[in-house]
Amino acid sequence: MEKFGKEIKKIREDKGIFQKSLYQDLVSRQYGRKIEIGENTPNTILFFNILDRLDMSIEEFTYIFNNYSFYSKENMRYKISIAYNNKNSRSLKNIYTTNIFPPDERYMFLKCLAHILYFDLTGQHIDSNKYYNEVNFVKDYLFNRNTWYISEINDYTACFHIFEDEANMYLLPKCLKQLKKYSKYKTYKLMMTNLLTNFLFDTLENKREINLSLIIKELETIYYECLYDDFLCKFQCKFALNCYEFFIKSNTKVVKELEYTISTLKFLNYTDKSDEMEDLLSNLEKIYLKK
Repeated sequence: MEKFGKEIKKIREDKGIFQKSLYQDLVSRQYGRKIEIGENTPNTILFFNILDRLDMSIEEFTYIFNNYSFYSKENMRYKISIAYNNKNSRSLKNIYTTNIFPPDERYMFLKCLAHILYFDLTGQHIDSNKYYNEVNFVKDYLFNRNTWYISEINDYTACFHIFEDEANMYLLPKCLKQLKKYSKYKTYKLMMTNLLTNFLFDTLENKREINLSLIIKELETIYYECLYDDFLCKFQCKFALNCYEFFIKSNTKVVKELEYTISTLKFLNYTDKSDEMEDLLSNLEKIYLKK
């Protein structure tokens, strides 16, 4: 794994991070040096710690590691994620129409995922039977995966709102169980918070027949466990819980609490604009409309 270590070293140097700072309190400097020359390979926990200090996601690292190529399955998934998050329906269409997919279940899954997310953005259900067959293929693929990794978590996060309630009642706990394994890392704690928040808003907006007690319990747990350096997670949990209370019982106390949270959100969005803040404001508008 010489290339693996060299890639870590190159990213570290590009970001101006000293070797000592990257590995301090994780492993010895000698062990860190051996990682970067390919003599040692970090285990999963150490690797996530390294990524956390490099401020990099697993998808970004994989993309760079594969020479900025989307040929690999994981990089193709990253390309789908970027296109969907940017609401770029043309890119999604190009993925499922121009890529040559080998006879591999994972590639077929990604093709179907790109196709149904394209439909989700455009609303163009040209062939209803084909669309529902692809939705079922994606759902069954996730059902049958015994172990979920970050790629499966991202896949589910992108398309959970397309599945019926019965499927989500099984798939959501499975997803949360895997996320909890990495919840001490800020990157994955935020992933978990985003999933819970989006699931909550989708359920309220579309009046799904889902018991939200699991969602509320997990949001409360994250809120009370978050430290000051996890402010975004903590604030997002508080905002989601406020909105939930407002939706089920909009008395004066709840309204005042929500208004305070909204004013803080708008201040944060003014001083430090981010996609997460914009999404929260967008979800707030949906909550009011449905109320």
